[in-house]
Amino acid sequence: MAPLTRLLAAIPVVASVVASANPTAEHLLADDECAAGDDTCALNAAQLRAEVRRHREESGINASLPEYTTECFSFTGGTCLTAPCDAARGAECIDKKCLCEKGCSGADGKCYDAKNKKVAGGFYLSNGKYDKYKMYFQSVSAFGQMKTTKMWSSMNNEQDTFDLYEVAGSRGSKKSYFLASAKWPSYVVGFKATTGTALSPFGAYAVDLKD
Repeated sequence: MAPLTRLLAAIPVVASVVASANPTAEHLLADDECAAGDDTCALNAAQLRAEVRRHREESGINASLPEYTTECFSFTGGTCLTAPCDAARGAECIDKKCLCEKGCSGADGKCYDAKNKKVAGGFYLSNGKYDKYKMYFQSVSAFGQMKTTKMWSSMNNEQDTFDLYEVAGSRGSKKSYFLASAKWPSYVVGFKATTGTALSPFGAYAVDLKD
């Protein structure tokens, strides 16, 4: 891909490498794939990918690695398994995902230089009808559901404290936000199907951005 091939000038590659078993940086950056069952190629590809990133860091070229936090989420939502990343995203193909190596992904799936903006922090979410109940992130859960509690925040280990981040870009005229745990920065609230684990067809779940 064009954004990645610019890095080749800064990456020394051994010229005598056999392409089928030992992919060069050029081959790796072009499609990042090995033939099915070729374990030697897969191992060398992983080693070479690490070498590519090490040279990037040492040379200062796009040294920042992808992030998966509420302040900066690198995944644009696109994949490059069968086709290159859409040029409009400004992303690079890494591990078959279109990631922002320099900058953060916006709500529109494009890369931006700015990090997400924290617009509120340290607040609680109370039930509109039963105002003594607050939503909180569970420290241990089989399915990751959000729960409610009447306990004081100090007794709940601050698991009921939230931060709100405004994500760069927009979908049409609407802005997007991360409703995040103040205690665990990589966890946000997501809504998805309960798949038979509750009476309601949809529910609020804790989602780890690193996943």
